[in-house]
Amino acid sequence: MKTKVESMQPRKKLEGKRVFSILAAVVAAMMLAAPAPAATNAVSDAMWASVDQLVQAAAAAGGSDSASALTALNDAEDFLNQAKDALPTSGFSTKLVSKLGKGIDATNKKLATLDSQFESLSEKSAVSKLSSAANSLQKLANLAGRPLLEEVTPNNSAGFLKAGAMVTMAYAIPPGCTDVSVHVTAAPGVIAGDPIISPDGTITIIMGSTQGGADVSVRGCGCAIECCSRELYNYGGPPAKPVSGLPDGFPTNLTPGKYLLTYSGLVGAITCCSGSPPTCNTSQGIPFGPIVSPQLLPLTNVKTFAALLEKTFNTVMAAYPAPSGCTQKASFSPINDTSFTMTYSATCSSSGCTPGTATFQLTLQKQ
Repeated sequence: MKTKVESMQPRKKLEGKRVFSILAAVVAAMMLAAPAPAATNAVSDAMWASVDQLVQAAAAAGGSDSASALTALNDAEDFLNQAKDALPTSGFSTKLVSKLGKGIDATNKKLATLDSQFESLSEKSAVSKLSSAANSLQKLANLAGRPLLEEVTPNNSAGFLKAGAMVTMAYAIPPGCTDVSVHVTAAPGVIAGDPIISPDGTITIIMGSTQGGADVSVRGCGCAIECCSRELYNYGGPPAKPVSGLPDGFPTNLTPGKYLLTYSGLVGAITCCSGSPPTCNTSQGIPFGPIVSPQLLPLTNVKTFAALLEKTFNTVMAAYPAPSGCTQKASFSPINDTSFTMTYSATCSSSGCTPGTATFQLTLQKQ
C-alpha cells in the first residue's frame, strides 16, 4: 500500500485496561473499528458530493475567497438537485423517497438563503453556517447510503475539525486489489505529519494548527475506489491543551514534533501437562523485532498523541492474539531527553499450564 502527501499553497479518567486491552479482545475491536462502507448509489453519491462542496465553500470562505466559496455553494445546490432527480429510479421505498425529497428541498431552501446573504456575512459567520448546513446534510445523506470513503471518528464532524484533532477515515478495499494509494492534498500546516495508513482500511490524520482545507482521496482498484475523495476543513488556531483522560503514568511533558516508533517483544513459552503420569508439552517462545514503524507519529497535543499511540499499539497487538484469562500491566518510562518507552505485559494461564508472559516494548524517539 502506498501513501502520498501533497502540499499546495493557499487556495471521567481512562483506566489503563481500557487503553491497553487484553490481546484477544483487541482482535475483535480491530475487526469492528472500521466497517467497510456500503456500495453507493446515484442519490447517495450526489448528496455526499454536496456535503464536500459545503466543506470546500467553508475552506474558501475562511481564506477570504468569497468568489470560490459561492461557486462551491452553488455546486452543492446543483448536486442536491441531481440527488432529487435520481430519487424516482433509486429503488428506495416510497416512504424513504418522500423523506429524502422533503429533506433535500428543505436543505436547498436553506442554502439558497445562505447564498443570498453570503456577501454580507463575516468569514467566521459564513464558516459557521456552512458547518451547520454540512452537519444537517450529512445526517440526511446517511439515510441514502454511506460513501466509499467515510469518517468513522465518533460523532462524525462532517469534515469540520479543530486544530490538533485526530480524524479516522475508512474505505473499502476490493478483494484482490493491490494498487491502493492514499493521497492527502493540503496547504502546509493544515495537517500534522503524514497520514497513518492501517491494514484494516483506515486512514488516521492529525490536524495541524493552520486554518484551511484538505482533500483525502483513495485511488486504484479500477472503478471500485478510483479517485474516491472527501474534504476536511481545519478551523486552525493553537492545538487544544492536554486534558484529563490519559492512562496512568503516561508522560505529559512531551514536546510537539514527530516521533519514530520502534517496537519489539517476546511471546513467552508455556508448559502444559495432562494425564497420569503427566505428559508435558512446552510451546516455544516467539521473539520479534525490533521493528521500526515506516511512518512518524505526529504530536500536537498529548491526549491526541496518546490516542494515536493506542491505535498503533492495537494494530501491533492484533497480530499476536492471546487466550483469555490474562492479567495485564502497562508502564511508562520517564522522558529521557527526547524519548520514552512503554512496556506492556500480559500473563496468561489455563488449567494444567504454567503461566506464560508476553512482553511488548514500544520506544518513541523524537526526530
